[in-house]
Amino acid sequence: MPTFRKAEAADVPVLIELVEALYTEDPSPLHPTPEHTRRTFEVFAKHPEKGTALLMEQDGQVAGYALLVFFWSNEYGGHKVFIDELFVSPAWRGKGLATAFFAYLLREWADFAVAFELEVTPYNAEARRLYERLGFVQAKNANLVLVEKANNK
Repeated sequence: MPTFRKAEAADVPVLIELVEALYTEDPSPLHPTPEHTRRTFEVFAKHPEKGTALLMEQDGQVAGYALLVFFWSNEYGGHKVFIDELFVSPAWRGKGLATAFFAYLLREWADFAVAFELEVTPYNAEARRLYERLGFVQAKNANLVLVEKANNK
């Protein structure tokens, strides 16, 4: 039976490894560095209202992680939980861990969140099928991002 727990300071090295594995497998133009991951953990530790890092464990081993980011949505009338990153190590895939994770979210976070949101890369058809099977639907609006100006204050 998988378990899910908040990452602690001692877990940061394994969290860094998992983040690196995710971005190696599913490249992004903004590949986070280990320092990004440390900073994310530190911000979440100091400001838990912003989000949390969760570890997924199976048979006493870390099998994956998720980064959850919280924000208030006027449109939805409550907190949205954005699943910023979700990764299950290849050795643990196909064993129901991701499905159990989403059941955990619905069970443990239902009083806090009015909606859960995530992104999936266009070529990750397997993940998209899983998310759709779990009830996620394509949002009406497209996501747009402005990074360069935000980073060049």
